[in-house]
Amino acid sequence: MTTRRQGEQRSAPILNRPSGSVRFRFFAEVVSELRKVVWPSREEATRLTIMVVFIAVAVGLALGLLDLAFSAFIRNVLI
Repeated sequence: MTTRRQGEQRSAPILNRPSGSVRFRFFAEVVSELRKVVWPSREEATRLTIMVVFIAVAVGLALGLLDLAFSAFIRNVLI
């Protein structure tokens, strides 16, 4: 346990909170950057979404088959 000397004051913690103008500038910059983004067309977004779903299903099936194979191996060989 530490003790303070007489006359020594404990300093209050310094809070580094941004001021209102800093917050406003941050959001203004976010909006500015979002205006620079090249958004995909509806057709491109649909095509990419279908591709992501297809790949997710394919990876899920592959991992499921690997799990079945390893389960059968463990069940038949090691046990």
